[in-house]
Amino acid sequence: MTDFPKRLEEINQYAESDPKGLIETSEKRYGAIIDSVVEKVNENNLNTVIMLAGPSSAGKTTTARILRDKLTESGVSAYEISLDDFYLGADMAPVGPDGEKDFETVEALDLPFLKETIKKLLSGEGCDIPIFDFKTSKRSDRWNHIELKEGDVVIFEGLHALNPVITDDFENENLIKLYISLLTRIYDKDDNIIISRRDARLIRRIVRDYNHRGSSVEKTFELWQKVKSGENKYLFPYEDEAYLKIDSFHPYEECMIRDCAIEILSRLSPESEYYEKGMGLIENLKKFSSIPLCMLPGDSILNEFMK
Repeated sequence: MTDFPKRLEEINQYAESDPKGLIETSEKRYGAIIDSVVEKVNENNLNTVIMLAGPSSAGKTTTARILRDKLTESGVSAYEISLDDFYLGADMAPVGPDGEKDFETVEALDLPFLKETIKKLLSGEGCDIPIFDFKTSKRSDRWNHIELKEGDVVIFEGLHALNPVITDDFENENLIKLYISLLTRIYDKDDNIIISRRDARLIRRIVRDYNHRGSSVEKTFELWQKVKSGENKYLFPYEDEAYLKIDSFHPYEECMIRDCAIEILSRLSPESEYYEKGMGLIENLKKFSSIPLCMLPGDSILNEFMK
């Protein structure tokens, strides 16, 4: 396999004839992208902050962890921090034009504290990092202490990691900006879009939310409307600020997630306002040949959504 397949017919051909090869090619491609980031970091002897931004279900959390582990393997001490831990909390969240709390805006973060934390980390000072409790929707009493030694790296991941409100205060030589998302659409041989980039992320989120967060498919569809609005306003305008864009597309993904996703989507009531959309996703997922979930590599970012 000289290149990874992007069309339905090619994907199905490999899924049926050589699923192991399809999986290995997908994972090697993604690993090579992460390795290129590690090489970039290793060229810099200064304390480095990596800002990793991306939309919902792009794979930010797992990619930050993989990047941390690969940096550690290369001899660099690395830490990961979620921007979500800098949320102000429900009581202090700004109110949007509709009169409701806006948790998607960058102003929902404790920006002065966040920027002061980054400044201290870059200068080698020790910092206490907050831990946000999403059950109570406020900062918990627990903190993590981080202190960067020379050449150490800290990875901040979150929706707003590329927002100039956060990054413009810091020198570019100390900052590596990354953007991760599903950047590849799946077409058929007639150039019809079978799975769009946003639909691929939606399918990931439906499966993850149902299996790990106890969320119904109806609830995920409902939240998705606000998620899309937040991405359009607060993320996509800044994606070109990134030094590197990471495509989290894995050609075998739809073949492996299809059965679980179809089962969950089938739970939508015919009376649901999302029923037609859900049935359309089912129709397109059925076009993919199935690959058993047991073949999913233990170190794949797709574990974040499928297991």
